Amino acid sequence: MAETSSSSLLRPRREWLLPALSTAGSVLLAYEIWRRRSNIYNLNKEIHSHRSVGSKTKVSLVNSEEDWSKISKQLKRDIDHFPFIGVDTEWVNVKGKGRPISMLQLATYSGHCALIRLCRMHRIPDDLRYILANPGIIKAGVGILEDSNKLLVDHNLDLVGCLDLRHLAVREGSIPGKLGLQSLAHFYLDVMLDKDWRLRGGDWEAEELSAAQLNYAANDALVAVNILWVLLHSNLKRTLMSCIYSYRLSQTQLVNRCHEIVYPYMDIGFTSKDWKKFVREGSTTTEPKDKVRPRVPSKARGNATRKTPLYHNCQLQAPDGQVLCTCDIKKAEWYIKKNIGVLVCEDPLTVRLKFEPSGRPEGKAGEYYMSVKPNICVVCGSEESYLRKNVVPHEYRRYFPAVMKDHQSHDVLLMCVRCHQLSNLHDANLRTKLSIECNAPIGTENDVKLRDNFDMKRVKSAGRALHTAMNKLPEDRKNELLQVLKDHYKVDDITKDMIAMASECDFHEINSNYTPHSRAVVQHYLKEGGLMELEVRWRKHFLATMKPKYLPPLWSVNHQEERLGVKAAENRIDQEQYILATQGASEDIDLEEYRKLKKSQLGINPEHTKVYKDKDI
Repeated sequence: MAETSSSSLLRPRREWLLPALSTAGSVLLAYEIWRRRSNIYNLNKEIHSHRSVGSKTKVSLVNSEEDWSKISKQLKRDIDHFPFIGVDTEWVNVKGKGRPISMLQLATYSGHCALIRLCRMHRIPDDLRYILANPGIIKAGVGILEDSNKLLVDHNLDLVGCLDLRHLAVREGSIPGKLGLQSLAHFYLDVMLDKDWRLRGGDWEAEELSAAQLNYAANDALVAVNILWVLLHSNLKRTLMSCIYSYRLSQTQLVNRCHEIVYPYMDIGFTSKDWKKFVREGSTTTEPKDKVRPRVPSKARGNATRKTPLYHNCQLQAPDGQVLCTCDIKKAEWYIKKNIGVLVCEDPLTVRLKFEPSGRPEGKAGEYYMSVKPNICVVCGSEESYLRKNVVPHEYRRYFPAVMKDHQSHDVLLMCVRCHQLSNLHDANLRTKLSIECNAPIGTENDVKLRDNFDMKRVKSAGRALHTAMNKLPEDRKNELLQVLKDHYKVDDITKDMIAMASECDFHEINSNYTPHSRAVVQHYLKEGGLMELEVRWRKHFLATMKPKYLPPLWSVNHQEERLGVKAAENRIDQEQYILATQGASEDIDLEEYRKLKKSQLGINPEHTKVYKDKDI
């Protein structure tokens, strides 16, 4: 009787418990299905399926434009889906001195690794240049800023949107020991990279690369993008709420969120001080790891972001008190120090000259220099980490006459790092247009002072192979390389001295057809109506591409015309230079020689020579 009573009491509990468990199981199953369909889950699964080079990766060797065209569409599809790639470079060191970069490695999230042999390519494809220069495509690596600088010097390739993985690793706060790529790969991916010195210091300019070299090069780029994803994934799922939220992100939202995470570290070099500071603080602190963060360095792509304002907005006055212009503190204090100006006011710092200036501000062009200018990005209004932007690039202005180079603060504007990078990308497009219109090629064989003599390059490659590994080469290959040297030296027998000489020969030669792109463009505009047109074009291009919302008052595309027009009317500038600026030249001018003349920009100064004493002021 008691047993019956007990079982009857338990029956109602079973009746509601079993359906509840069934419902919970259904909810968990639905959640798991939803989770596995999410973008972040599938991206994570894809990347972890090929943590290093193997059967699920694709390695493409690019020796020519034709090779690049075969893989470029697939790479672009990968990058469009997830615009984060791993990047690395390889080059040869000769007697401790680095040769130009031989190979550029790119790897996408899908495991596709492109090994681009720059040493064998006659021309860099435009779409490859675009990928490298696009700040929206993040390039990850260790010490990648050094690679960026070397690519620019060696091959005139602009690598923008660089992220040194060590910044995120330090921010993560869990990485012990060293911060090289090998250590990071082992810690985050459990991948042991082969960093044998014989591979690292191998002949990357050889006609044929070994399988070990190809795997080594591909792995360096592949693990970089994979490490980046592990660090991004950790940030996206830092808390329970952010973890659940991450599964709801669309692909576009996921990419935008990843961009937000890496943005503070873009194009910023990493220093050992950041790591040491973190270790020192992290070893004694009890704060959560996300609160222990290193100081972010203030260098962006080799150029320091400004720590002080560009515009101090100090005032410079004529002897009668008329405001002539605004200037920085150093310039204002210089007049006082030289005793040719006196302090009138300290806030704002105002200095009155003791002499009559050669001219007074007139018209809108003159008013521009008197206006107060805020220290913000002229595009987005950001007040932090800004850089100077030359609207008319210096490479062109260097060939302008002196009257067009003086007082050009009008074309020096402030921009934040991101807007500055984007503007540089747009500038590259205009340079390409100018190269076509003005017959001023960029990125071609004729656009370099020194170019490769491919016959001599073949001789050097053969000499190096024989010099370093003659006894290890297959007999057929050794005879083939010896024949290259026999044909070059026109002999029947090759000596050790000849092999040594060939291995150290210089295969660069002076390019007699070299004309700098910028000089050719300026020369073209001199013949086609004057250099002001080129200035105006760059300013209009800046307005059209960047659409700045915070330009200084009275900033104008016709600023130069207004400014020089006033001076020319008063005969205060050199008339010959004024004609070059406004009308051009009917005859060819050797611009290199013209630059060396250092002509004065002044014409006949008005009779404003009176010097005022303090009591007069």
